[in-house]
Amino acid sequence: MRTTESNKVLRVAVATPAYGWFDYLASPNMGTEFLVPGMRLRVPFGKTNSFGILWELCPEPNDHARKLKPIIKCLDQQPLLTTSDLDLLTWVANYYHYAIGEVLVAALPTALRRDKSLSSNELNPELSKDWKLVTPSFTMNTDQQQVLSKITDYWGKFQTFLLDGITGSGKTEVYLQAIAQVISNGGQVLVLVPELGLIPQMLQRLQRRFVGLYVALLHSERSPKTRTQDWLAARTGVAQVVLGTRLAVFTPMPKLQLVIV
Repeated sequence: MRTTESNKVLRVAVATPAYGWFDYLASPNMGTEFLVPGMRLRVPFGKTNSFGILWELCPEPNDHARKLKPIIKCLDQQPLLTTSDLDLLTWVANYYHYAIGEVLVAALPTALRRDKSLSSNELNPELSKDWKLVTPSFTMNTDQQQVLSKITDYWGKFQTFLLDGITGSGKTEVYLQAIAQVISNGGQVLVLVPELGLIPQMLQRLQRRFVGLYVALLHSERSPKTRTQDWLAARTGVAQVVLGTRLAVFTPMPKLQLVIV
């Protein structure tokens, strides 16, 4: 079988509990030169249609390519997920022995799993970048300063730290000081809380310290529209601070420098 742009095999993660990826061809009126891993697709699946993400393009058609169905539609003009994002989701699926399609469903907001293309403005949201750092009226104690110094020594490297202290010992102040350094240099911070009820308290602390800073909120009680807007703002690096529950860990953040759990 001769290889052409139109019959390259598209390996797709379909939003289904079935394990593994599924192979498709580009639709007859579509070449693969504009298809990039990370784009959303609408594909035939069994007797119905389903949503999927293009994972890779196989350079050579396999021996069963003649039997493959073409995709129905490509929903995006640019990929929503980078290759690093896809690698992370693949690792999660393998590590937890979970279907890649179900990991995909957990990673994307509900609105992005629908058959709807995104406009250029939606893909590249614009938010105000004007914010003011409010300097606290107190200075950190010696222990806090040492901890912050230790953390900042590892900027640009991977390192984990455990802050062990009783309630009221000043751990949150260390977090806020570290966040200030990251976002002042144009980086992004992901703040994860263990339960939804802690979101308002943490959001209030952030808003008091960083006046005017847009904090992207990613949790189950946000509307599909606002959650998608914040997810896209984080994806482009416009939202410098993301606050959410555990599933927010899948949020693509190209300038991520600090994760606080």
